[in-house]
Amino acid sequence: MSSIINTNILGINAHRNLKISGEKNALASAKLSSGLRVNSAADDAAGLAISSGMAAQIRGLKQAERNVGDGISLIQTAEGGMSEVSSILLRQRELIIQALNDTYTDDDRDKMQIEISQLSKEIDALANNTQFNNIPLLNIPPGNSIIPGKSIDLVIPPTTQITVGSITVAEGESFSVWIDNFTHVSGADFPDLVIIDPNGNRFGWGGQHLNSSGHVTTTNADSCEFAEYNGYTDQYERFDFTNVTSAGAGVWHIIIDNSGGDVDSGFTLNSDKEITPEFSSDDVEIENNISIQLGSNSGNIMRLERFDCRTNALGIDPLLVNPRSLAELALMKIDNAVDILNNYRATSGSQQNRLEFVTHCLTLFTINLESSNSRIVDVDMAKAVMDLSKENAKTQSATLMLAQANQQPQKVVDLLS
Repeated sequence: MSSIINTNILGINAHRNLKISGEKNALASAKLSSGLRVNSAADDAAGLAISSGMAAQIRGLKQAERNVGDGISLIQTAEGGMSEVSSILLRQRELIIQALNDTYTDDDRDKMQIEISQLSKEIDALANNTQFNNIPLLNIPPGNSIIPGKSIDLVIPPTTQITVGSITVAEGESFSVWIDNFTHVSGADFPDLVIIDPNGNRFGWGGQHLNSSGHVTTTNADSCEFAEYNGYTDQYERFDFTNVTSAGAGVWHIIIDNSGGDVDSGFTLNSDKEITPEFSSDDVEIENNISIQLGSNSGNIMRLERFDCRTNALGIDPLLVNPRSLAELALMKIDNAVDILNNYRATSGSQQNRLEFVTHCLTLFTINLESSNSRIVDVDMAKAVMDLSKENAKTQSATLMLAQANQQPQKVVDLLS
């Protein structure tokens, strides 16, 4: 072996190996301390990308499972109210049958009428006060009474163009209108969203302020500073209006054009300002259902039906037992009301059973995804301990070899002496 001092080849090699072993030792320690095989993108770039997607799905499924639990709780709340209404109906029916017996006088029937009337008031009270998170469950509005709001579920018949609502806008304001959450569509044509400003300018398909490329232009329209059209897909269509001018201040009308469709189109109409409905129940069907998000992806929705259990909806307002002839009619009314309520409860129960199965499926999906994700990112602890022990031994050996290599120049000094 050559005796040189300027370049310590043995020391350089020992240092290189010591550095490599140190890095591997640190990596093994990181895996053991975190329990993860992939702690950064450098560990496994493809694996990290796949794992991130799975983690998003897993968290979405867990939230969906909580959503379903809330849906079940909502149904149980409604069922509790309907159960009490059912008990009241049966008590009223019992009183009606009692009133049909001619062993009772009209004065007796008047006393029975007092209890029946009070029970009817309690039915209305139950229907009006049964709520879940301030959401009414048993007193949905009739079809011709639509509550203004920022989101309204609608079903538009085919081959129609209907003005569904209006928005009042002040000068300087900006606002947006969009439709989404389609439940069914009209053949090859989706319903078109059209906005009419206070001056009669039409923004949308068939209007002069939307060109063939789908871009809005404000040429010859001085109602706003800028208008933008986004989307036109099977799930989304949106208009954004910026800085409404004095000429545009006032009432803007919203039109849904389903003239190219061949079946009903269901969707949600939304705005960041309150929409005042401008249609009748004869033209548009209002979806009073409650949407439950069942999964981690768009469109995984189940709609829960709400019911009207008030006395006028059940057909028992009024319910009279004096004279006896009215008691005969009251019995037919109460029997019909019981049938209506039983249908409501059967529907509600079937929806709850469906959600119970959805919960089981979501739990299974989550377990399988977490298992798959674990195989990608979780570390095999036994192997990590083995790797750490190996790298510790190599580090110690490299340290000893570096010490030995550092003694080589000293031997040259010994030779000179």
